[in-house]
Amino acid sequence: SDTLQINIDITFHKLPCNILSVDIQDIVGTHSYNHEGELIKYSIDKANRILGTVTNNKKEKKAENNLNNNDNNYNEIKRALATEEGCQIKGSVSVLRVPGSLQISSHYFAEMIIKLSQEGLYDFNLAHTVNHISFGDEKDLKKIKEIFNTGILNPIDGIRKNNVSKKKTIFEY
Repeated sequence: SDTLQINIDITFHKLPCNILSVDIQDIVGTHSYNHEGELIKYSIDKANRILGTVTNNKKEKKAENNLNNNDNNYNEIKRALATEEGCQIKGSVSVLRVPGSLQISSHYFAEMIIKLSQEGLYDFNLAHTVNHISFGDEKDLKKIKEIFNTGILNPIDGIRKNNVSKKKTIFEY
């Protein structure tokens, strides 16, 4: 196959789903922002209990279609920040088998972030837990684990970062 499945389950404890996007870029020119694929964004409360799902109703959005200045969305984000909601992203995306990157960020919502920051409502807290990340079909990965029963298939599973800094931060895995 020309594609590879990336399986993701990451909890962002202080970042609402409405300002969290999955961005994919590769060397053959694919560049999509706020990519959903088979991903589900679960809105969570400060105790990590699921409140509901958040969707953009599109599989993929391009940068030029950035309509994130919608007042309703802005008010929803302000509410989510006030109630300290976070977001769990869970599912998979298919990418081409070429060098590239997958970024989970708020780049797509830059204008919204600037507006929130200017109002003192957003503090760039990227506290997160990597519940699971793997590459390939999960059934195949389980079979490999059963056969070899040694080694680490998912070395960053379980990593937790508590970022209380108000500075812009990047975590690379």
